[in-house]
Amino acid sequence: MSSENPKQENDAENTEEGHGAAAKGAERSFFDLENVDHEIVKKFKPEFIAMGGEHIVYSIPEHPDVVAKVNILSVRRILHENRRALQRPDALTDGAKRYMDNFLHEEAEKYQGVRAYFGAEHAPNQKKFLLKIPITKNILKAIGEESSGELAEVWGVVMIQKRAELEGPDHFSLATNGYPEQRDIPGGVYQAATMCLLYGDEYSGLSGKEALLELLGEGGGDLKNLIAAAEQDAKLRVMLKDLVEKLIVYFEKTGAIFDVVGKDNIAIMKEGGVWTYKFVDAIYPEGVDVSADARNAIVKLARKEEITDVERNEVLNTINFVRTMNGLAEFLGSEKRINIIPDEVWDGESNFSYVDFQKTLKEED
Repeated sequence: MSSENPKQENDAENTEEGHGAAAKGAERSFFDLENVDHEIVKKFKPEFIAMGGEHIVYSIPEHPDVVAKVNILSVRRILHENRRALQRPDALTDGAKRYMDNFLHEEAEKYQGVRAYFGAEHAPNQKKFLLKIPITKNILKAIGEESSGELAEVWGVVMIQKRAELEGPDHFSLATNGYPEQRDIPGGVYQAATMCLLYGDEYSGLSGKEALLELLGEGGGDLKNLIAAAEQDAKLRVMLKDLVEKLIVYFEKTGAIFDVVGKDNIAIMKEGGVWTYKFVDAIYPEGVDVSADARNAIVKLARKEEITDVERNEVLNTINFVRTMNGLAEFLGSEKRINIIPDEVWDGESNFSYVDFQKTLKEED
């Protein structure tokens, strides 16, 4: 997957358990800002929590109800633009400023759209800013960047988000914990499960639950645990069915996918004894209609044409979302499904071109 893609991750940035594990020892010191001479550090004293595929996350001791998430891709894009324009690393060119202003506008629109459709209680309060932020050589190295000289600060997008309480036994995650294409799944098993979830169970003989479990393989423990709990808890099952149907309808309305890869991007928990869910970090960070680009790329694959790294990322994340939704919908007794396979590839009957997603999307060593 391209290094520009922020959503290929198995991150721990949203969970208290992940926070504790990720912030220990060498990793904490690697991202530590305590000795950095910067106004933000002096005022807020940020403490490192975790690094995921999209964010570096810090707590603010005097504001324990929020976390600060530094958007890695924004920092990289600005640094790349500065190099292209032969500017200092800590500069902000007019082009980068316009790009980031547009990015913030689009992100705000997506966030407000999710809150309006699903309900504000399901999307923790958040605000994103373009700021000059402290940086260290260690952090630059961690995000795949470097500086030839001393660099104390860079421009980047920072999100201040209400901290979600994700501890306790009544807490699950709607997460595949990675991609089936990057697991050691026998080709025949992968093909049958993917056919079931993308084309229909009549093409594989598997149920949605069976297909999902096959693709999770030895990984995907979070989704396995959620499925097992829903089998035993009728109220959890009702809430989960409502969530999955809303995600499918929202996809049909907007083309927007949600990130079901990282742990607790979509967190399931009880509040006041009632099952609910939170979109902690689930809104896909690229264009709103990623699925349209993914469909176009699938047509290219069916024609044996090459696709770009960006298109590969879009297909990988889109089919992971679609398979998860279709499998859960069948398991939960919903009639709703997503059809992501374009008519040029499959017309639902005889016109059929098989796409070997496992071979195409497998991460190369």
